[in-house]
Amino acid sequence: MALSYIYFRGIKGLYYTLVLISYIMVVTLFIRFTDIVITIPGIIGVIILYILEYLVLLKTVRNKENEKGFNVDNIYGIKRVVSFNKEIIKKIVNSSDEIKEFSKFCEDIQYIDAYSAKQSFVEDTITKEKWGYYVLTENLRTVLPYKPNVEFFSMDYIKNEEIAFWKIFFCAYKVDENGEEGIDKIGESIYDDFIKKLPTDKYKFIDASYIVVEPLNRDDIEKMLK
Repeated sequence: MALSYIYFRGIKGLYYTLVLISYIMVVTLFIRFTDIVITIPGIIGVIILYILEYLVLLKTVRNKENEKGFNVDNIYGIKRVVSFNKEIIKKIVNSSDEIKEFSKFCEDIQYIDAYSAKQSFVEDTITKEKWGYYVLTENLRTVLPYKPNVEFFSMDYIKNEEIAFWKIFFCAYKVDENGEEGIDKIGESIYDDFIKKLPTDKYKFIDASYIVVEPLNRDDIEKMLK
């Protein structure tokens, strides 16, 4: 079914297939890592649930297809978000094995040897202005968004349009004379300024939205803060 979608509908068919594969992966992992006893009624229930869920996802995809100016959309892997744009989808469709290319693209992102920085949010107690931030640690290879947005798991309590600006904090691990570990703040920057000053040989895109930043030492960081 997936191959027929891709063959007959091109990019749209691949988009349907991405939804299908993502859902199957989630269900498979859920069964694999839980103590579920499989019974005939249980199998029937899972099949019915799968059909209903897939119909909902398919309707969502169809609605998105009709949106003008589609640029980027995400699926959620085990460890990291995977972000697609039209260029990436077209590359997958034009490959000799679409499913293999898609699987490799998603899997490679999950297993990148780098720390995935977490986004956090602050609300000014006086102005009530909300802003988001990331932390980049000295000498630590890190995955960061090229242009920050509120991620899916934060959307329940904050919306993208509520964020006034984004910042990034630079820090380093330190150990004092007593052997106690701590964090030493090196500095901070508006996120857009950080991206503009980040040397192009220090990062590369891993998908449509995220970059992996190679380890930056204190000198590298301080140069960008000037």
